[in-house]
Amino acid sequence: MLKAYLKKMILPTVVMVWAFTYYLECLNYKLKSRRMIVIVFFMMLGLYVINGITDFFEVRKEIKNKKAEATETEEKAEKKSLVERFKKSSVLRMVAIFAILILYVLVLDTAGFIITTLVCSELVLLVMGERKWYVLVFMPIVLVAVLYLIFRFGLKVPLPKGFINF
Repeated sequence: MLKAYLKKMILPTVVMVWAFTYYLECLNYKLKSRRMIVIVFFMMLGLYVINGITDFFEVRKEIKNKKAEATETEEKAEKKSLVERFKKSSVLRMVAIFAILILYVLVLDTAGFIITTLVCSELVLLVMGERKWYVLVFMPIVLVAVLYLIFRFGLKVPLPKGFINF
């Protein structure tokens, strides 16, 4: 199980390491210049955590399915999962998530951090295929609350207030 999970987490981890090094490099910038960089970095960090959790449960489910279907060989299962990963729908999902993040950056100053992050995280969860109502309701709220506390009180970074002035 660990090996399959690590395989799924290689690319997201490489991207997160790259983002972290860029974030460290940008710490020398003026506060106003790095505001968006910091916000995008922590948004990526939140998405990385969400991706890690969902991948863990996905790998666990795949292992249970493999045990149930003892007739399939390991080779066929690996080829099948590799083909599923590169389906057209996964490319569309990546494009949709990229578009959501671009809209997030564009709307952030106008709508504010809280509203924009709630909507963006909700849309990302939907695009990733999450359909459980409690995950769709509570995950974005917890994400916004944690990020808000980290930025506002931990890092003392001013967040865009938007039209709600909170």
